Amino acid sequence: MEELIVESHPWNMEPSFSHDALRAAAAPRLAPLFEPLAIGPHIAPNRFYSVPYSSGWGNHEVRLEAAHRGIRAMGGWGVVCTGEVIFSREAGTHILPSTELYDDGDVPTVATIADAIHEHGALAGIELVHYGALANPASWRIPPIGPSQMQSDAVFFSNAIGQTMTREDIRRSQDEWARAAMRARSAGFDIVYVHCAHSAQPIQFLAPYYNRRTDEYGGTLANRARFLIEILEHIRVAVGDQMAVACRYAIESLGPGGLGIDEALAVMGMTDHLVDLWDIAIGGLANADRDLTPSRLYGEGASLEWSRRAKEATSKPVVGSSRFTDVDLMLRVVESGELDCIGAARPGIADPFMPRKIAAGEFGRIRECIGSNRCAFSQMQGIMSCSQNATVGEEYRRGWNPEQFTPASNAGEPVLIIGAGPAGMECATVLARRGFEQIHLVEAERRMGGHMGWFSSLPGFNPWGRLIEHREWLVNHLRSIQFVPGKRLDADQVLDYGASIVIVATGAPWSTMGESIFDNSLIPGADASMPNVLTPEQTLLAGKQIPGRRVLVYDCEADLTALAVTQHLQAQGHDVELASPHADIGFRAHQDGVSFALRAEILAAGGKLRPGLVLTAVDTAGAQFVDASLGETRIDCDAVMLLTRRRSDDALYLELLDREADRRSAAVTALYRIGDCLAPQNHSEAVFSGHRLAREIDSTDPAVPLPAPRA
Repeated sequence: MEELIVESHPWNMEPSFSHDALRAAAAPRLAPLFEPLAIGPHIAPNRFYSVPYSSGWGNHEVRLEAAHRGIRAMGGWGVVCTGEVIFSREAGTHILPSTELYDDGDVPTVATIADAIHEHGALAGIELVHYGALANPASWRIPPIGPSQMQSDAVFFSNAIGQTMTREDIRRSQDEWARAAMRARSAGFDIVYVHCAHSAQPIQFLAPYYNRRTDEYGGTLANRARFLIEILEHIRVAVGDQMAVACRYAIESLGPGGLGIDEALAVMGMTDHLVDLWDIAIGGLANADRDLTPSRLYGEGASLEWSRRAKEATSKPVVGSSRFTDVDLMLRVVESGELDCIGAARPGIADPFMPRKIAAGEFGRIRECIGSNRCAFSQMQGIMSCSQNATVGEEYRRGWNPEQFTPASNAGEPVLIIGAGPAGMECATVLARRGFEQIHLVEAERRMGGHMGWFSSLPGFNPWGRLIEHREWLVNHLRSIQFVPGKRLDADQVLDYGASIVIVATGAPWSTMGESIFDNSLIPGADASMPNVLTPEQTLLAGKQIPGRRVLVYDCEADLTALAVTQHLQAQGHDVELASPHADIGFRAHQDGVSFALRAEILAAGGKLRPGLVLTAVDTAGAQFVDASLGETRIDCDAVMLLTRRRSDDALYLELLDREADRRSAAVTALYRIGDCLAPQNHSEAVFSGHRLAREIDSTDPAVPLPAPRA
């Protein structure tokens, strides 16, 4: 077994970790967060509850899923739940790959997850999900089933129109729920969930939008609740007193595909005798921003406005999730009785060890969720990633633990990292934790942060600055790292520095030359050396003045940057038009609803959105475009802000690479590039790039990732 570097902090005790020891280590004021809690026939060791969330992995990748959930249990969460588990061939959707529990043959596979959670003393929960009318079981070549034949209220999720369930379909579906619960019990889970949120099958029966029935399952609220009541009754009989029964419940759907809060509370009253724990959700798939609460739109604890009201209908334990990272807020909601457990998906993804760090009072070491929802976007692509935690999804594949590191065989070599953006900072801190003794982190600007420094200054994006703040804290507390600000190195200075290992992390600013996204040709006049043409870095970092009031932002990225820059310019008093060659402005940020809200805010502030415009020329009085429908068109303006593409600032790396003989003379044994210097990428991948290199810095060829099994 490889030697591990395990820092000597109470939160990182391993393998002697126990919840009793964790409870004893916590300061008295933190005691309410570490009190045990009865959930049906089981006792949760504390109030930290890792709620269900999708990982994007199916049964063939169960080892990834098991390791991912197991790390949360190791991190001190008292209850750890699976992601969505599909138990019927009519229940799933291609857009969210899920764990499967179709029949008895799947029990040993799913048991792997429960075993990984139990290994560290946590209760294991399993979330059974049936998407009903929202399902898209195309791989089985069958239509979905729902209470009535209705189009989904979340068309992006599924555009299938299914069949109306007969009474026989209802009985068969309820039997499938019960059999799945029995299989979950056989797999060793302690808590079984009925998913009645996010527009899933049970809430479709509750929602008049979906339920147009006129029989005993439609019409009155009591009739519409019948389907959920009968599912819970079936599951109660199936699992007896061996499992707790939980309900993931949308207490306020905030849209057409659910219930308002008063009706939702009434349904809780009808079903409370059948439920051991309520896991409260907000919103639905048609308005996912209310459930995901991206930090740009919602502050921490925003969901409490609705979730705290669950106590009006139940005396059973209530879990609520609201991007909790502030310990004082956690204490308040538990001590006040607003919630019994601190539910978390994203904060536990960002830092699986958060409960253990809280117990030890090591608050500075917590990687706080920034609320970018990169996790929600990535899992729909069959992977898991996180802005803060580069080890997410790699717990099994690469064997990474976010708090454990093997000593590097070359740790005695001095390291120079050029660029203190997300990748450079992450690389420095991981190298330090692998035992490197001399690490110089050199940055041309006065502060750490790179592009994230200026981006987090844009309106509403301050929480994204946590990505830098956490690593800045580590840089200042890991003694082997020396930060050198305000120093721009050229190749000769790098060679004279005395480092054996040189890592270039100089980022990828927005190109100062407008480049066509179709053929990469230069757009006439789109040259940011001109006074009326700018880039975000020129304005936000270098202080380049904008000549006039009217500004055109031209965006080829179609993500958040142009929307945020537009709002910044509006806040500075400019009249702004945002044009894009894409037909749907900001479409890459649609997943969590942020783009829709920002577009509405821009329009409300007097801005204009101009989709489908291809920039062909810029002059001192404006810009010329081609519109696919209207032909040539023009926008008069005083300045043009270019967001055509980002380009790696790799000149220093390439010069050093060419000077091989000089590197040998200077005893530079290794030269690497990471993050955006390697290729422009999103912030989570830039962090991953720095982390990956540091983890593998002593491999045969660190520039090439080590092979990792997919499943």
